Amino acid sequence: MADDDVINAQLVMIRDDGSSILEDGPSLKDTSPERRTAISARLESLGFQVVTGDGNTLSISGSADRFAEVFGLDAKLLHHGLAASASKIPEQLEPYVADVFVPPTPELFR
Repeated sequence: MADDDVINAQLVMIRDDGSSILEDGPSLKDTSPERRTAISARLESLGFQVVTGDGNTLSISGSADRFAEVFGLDAKLLHHGLAASASKIPEQLEPYVADVFVPPTPELFR
């Protein structure tokens, strides 16, 4: 994987009431559209593209190096297509982001 390869990740949002699906599991509660817009704007200002989202998560993309710098994801794992999770959440995102996960690259053939 090259340094400029695009990585796709799932970002778990903190809802308006301070909860997330990581704490209370699947729920009918969603993050408000206004809050999703604010979170998306913050992520875009940090160099990520918001691809899609639902009431609890956002799919975001960016370079492996950007994920490593902003969220502390292990760049070596990302460059090898292995799963990774955020080791830090930037201060400006702490009220909005519960975690960021990068799934492993699928293995299509064995």
